[in-house]
Amino acid sequence: MKQRAFSFPNTTLHTRESYVVSTCNTEAYKWLDAWPKWSDTLGALILGEAHSGKTHLCQTFIEKNPDARFLNGQVCAANHPFEYKESLFVLDDADYAPEPWLFHFFNHAKENGSQFVMTMSRPHQDWGTLPDLSSRLATLSTFTLNLPDDAMVQALLKKNLIDCGVFVDDQVLTYLGQHIDRSYTAIDHWVRLLERLSAEQKRNITIAFVRGILNDMDSNG
Repeated sequence: MKQRAFSFPNTTLHTRESYVVSTCNTEAYKWLDAWPKWSDTLGALILGEAHSGKTHLCQTFIEKNPDARFLNGQVCAANHPFEYKESLFVLDDADYAPEPWLFHFFNHAKENGSQFVMTMSRPHQDWGTLPDLSSRLATLSTFTLNLPDDAMVQALLKKNLIDCGVFVDDQVLTYLGQHIDRSYTAIDHWVRLLERLSAEQKRNITIAFVRGILNDMDSNG
């Protein structure tokens, strides 16, 4: 059966149903899914490289706990977390927030008995300077979204291509998964590449099509 290629805009699905759980993320998923049965901890810190599904994981948490307030580290600097009244927060991309803001965020949560989920691409010790913030982060239950296993590579290739309106046979995804780097960045790169080239060339994404791209890459070093 041939797949269909469309030039639809990316309609990424960030739902619990569409979240792919595998060995690389199951501990983080189960821990978040267990709330509010967490032990005496202020919150959970999720570490993972770009495109590893941190935001999607946060959305699965909010879908189950709709009273949680979502904050993004890239846009939160103008706000003061101690003005918020919620008792449950999700702070995505926390490593983009100013360190003093994060410090106040912790204080607010502790003083008000709040809990939160926080995501970062890099551990604080790789970019931070405030020792007091580092000590607070060290108290969190920390989980790392590890590099994807084979099942995750193929599942994410399929899901992300479908999000782009591109449907590919499973045997093509199996072949592609065997020939690309096992990383979330590589998966994202190939999804965007296949979407673009199939639309430009008006061709279906077959094993021969993928093999041709791989051969061109090898030829160009």
